[in-house]
Amino acid sequence: MKTLKLHTGLLPVLAFFVFFPQVIAQQEYVLLVGKTPDGEKVTANLVRHDNRIFGFFDYPAKRSVPFLLGGTAGENNQLKLTERDSENPLFTGFLNSENTLEGFIYLDGKQIPIRLDRTGDKESVENQVFATTIIKPLNGEPGSPVAVFEAVIVLPKTANASRNEKIKTLIYKEFFKSTPELSPADLLKNMEQDFIKFYSHSNEGIRVADNYQYMNWEKRKRMSVLHNARGILVLHLSDYAYTGGTGGLDMQRFLVVDKETGNKLSLNDVMLPGKMQLLNALIRDEICRSLNIPYSDDLLSHGFFSNTTEPASNFYFSDSGLCFHYNVYEIANAATGPVSVCLPYHSIRGLASQKYLPDVVMQEN
Repeated sequence: MKTLKLHTGLLPVLAFFVFFPQVIAQQEYVLLVGKTPDGEKVTANLVRHDNRIFGFFDYPAKRSVPFLLGGTAGENNQLKLTERDSENPLFTGFLNSENTLEGFIYLDGKQIPIRLDRTGDKESVENQVFATTIIKPLNGEPGSPVAVFEAVIVLPKTANASRNEKIKTLIYKEFFKSTPELSPADLLKNMEQDFIKFYSHSNEGIRVADNYQYMNWEKRKRMSVLHNARGILVLHLSDYAYTGGTGGLDMQRFLVVDKETGNKLSLNDVMLPGKMQLLNALIRDEICRSLNIPYSDDLLSHGFFSNTTEPASNFYFSDSGLCFHYNVYEIANAATGPVSVCLPYHSIRGLASQKYLPDVVMQEN
């Protein structure tokens, strides 16, 4: 998902205006499912915050790792969604009032028509969205540097109130280091105030004329849903910050929740005893395959910090399989960047608990 980087100097004009924070409750989350004319399944988990749309397209026939997309809804709900760090659209089309998504996916030089409909899957979880955005000038002068803060919280909305509260507690703890006593609006307000205070304090006394390009700060903490099927809810947090310097830092985190219990699932819950060493080997092989590294090469020569791999605690389920995400600097240097790999479900049959494998995989001979 492409995020506007303020430190590039694209927003100095905004400082001439006065911006006020806006907290909007129960914005929209939609789960849509459909097929291409060739019968290839596509799933979209999308969050709408004002005119901004972001979330995931899961298209296993084309890529094992889901596409993280973002964009805006224009006139007549026309959408243009791009993948992170790309200027080229991956999807263009319309999201109509019945929450039907119609348009085209652009991959491998092809334009693929697609229609996705809102699903009534009983194994999925309804969610509600809370969000805030503020643009705050550093001072009252024309052309002042600005700080942008945006936060989006996604909370479950099931018929079981105690389970909702249990999952809310997990989200607050894992993603926001907070306690569930706060309402979503209060949590958003606290995060916003803390960031603006930090911005003002850190830039106090610094000459704006000499340091302008480093004084446009940005903080975006966006929750979304990556997977919502088979009684499993995968929540995602994109945490981007630019606080001066040559570039920002973008961290991705995942939280896997069992819908029936409201409990967080760990990798130990998913894997059978004694299977971690085999899992390590599969992950290493998939890293080599996805990055075009010869299997016999030492990973140290390709920017990794070790020639062996271990499963990331940052894991999730997708329509393709069991996936692992390593943020930048966790297993490799900045030049290699973040690493994401997905192991097809059939490859972990016999390694993972049957409970977390699709029925179609268990029925294979």
